[in-house]
Amino acid sequence: MPCANSDQATAKVTRWPWLPKERILFTGDLCVNWGFGNNVADADADYDNWLRALDTMASMNPAIVVVGDGDLGGAQVLSAQKAYLGDMLGQVRKGVKAGKTADPLATEINLTSHNIGADKGRNAASVRAMYGKVARGLVAC
Repeated sequence: MPCANSDQATAKVTRWPWLPKERILFTGDLCVNWGFGNNVADADADYDNWLRALDTMASMNPAIVVVGDGDLGGAQVLSAQKAYLGDMLGQVRKGVKAGKTADPLATEINLTSHNIGADKGRNAASVRAMYGKVARGLVAC
């Protein structure tokens, strides 16, 4: 099965299976289609490259996207994942630059407008995890 390569979205997940004739893409946990968010706390997550990987996947114009968790979808699930992750990252970066700490940000940042981010508790945990990486300089601010 052919695989497409990412730009190191995570150190562990750098390729995803792609069936070009059928236009079926298997994303693993780089994309989910459910209301519980995604595992941004993964120690190997590189958010900027994760966003680029989602763009690369979307450019393949898949007809079917087999996500890591949740229902099958089309290319729109890639856009939804990118919007959710990008929104969270943008708000966390803004908070870090403003000198805020993780707990207030976890309460303030509301991602429930994204179907992926319907679970407030998991969003708060994700924001805290992302904050830790951004604040420690593991991710560009």
